[in-house]
Amino acid sequence: MSVSDAGGAVRCAISLVELFEDGGKFRERPYRDQGGVWTIGTGLTRVNGVRVGPATPLITPSADQSNVDADIMYWLDAVDRLINVALSATQAAALVSLAFNCGEAPLLSDGNVGRALNCGEYLRAADDFRSWNHVHGVVIDGLVIRREVERLVFLGDLDPLDRSALLAAQQKFYRAVKGDEAHAQLVGRASAPTPSAGTSGLPACEPTADELMNIYNPGV
Repeated sequence: MSVSDAGGAVRCAISLVELFEDGGKFRERPYRDQGGVWTIGTGLTRVNGVRVGPATPLITPSADQSNVDADIMYWLDAVDRLINVALSATQAAALVSLAFNCGEAPLLSDGNVGRALNCGEYLRAADDFRSWNHVHGVVIDGLVIRREVERLVFLGDLDPLDRSALLAAQQKFYRAVKGDEAHAQLVGRASAPTPSAGTSGLPACEPTADELMNIYNPGV
């Protein structure tokens, strides 16, 4: 595999990981993510090579950043090892973000993203990002949104260094996810009073700032 701009891939990957993993909130204390994994700082499950647990000491922003940088390099090396086709910086960054969240499973020869890419099927690989949206078999809204944003980055349709564009994409997919939920609720309660709605006829689902910051790890 060859990345056209490895430095650019690192910068783009850091931007994505920081967007998704802390949602604008730096967490200095260990917490359990939605999958029950002990985590700290910006989505770190290890600090200086040691697994995070309930007794992990508070982490400083500088220590967090150095560990995130090390993890990004680790996953970029994994992409380099497992993917055999040429990648742009943004394609590599999207894969790093996926692996940071899911591990190397999507990139393996028996993982759908890696298998598609190593067959030269870039569009199929991008679409296969969408399948990695479960925690213990349950589809998670935050992961649906994350995978859609990563997919757009991989396809070159979204600049991972443009924070405002990333936030706008999050809002778009948040509205889509919540709109689908509202529609399902309306269908299930056809006789119930119609809630206040926008022009679509569905309940308004514009995310608040706090909701956008908590879509990946709500309540932590």
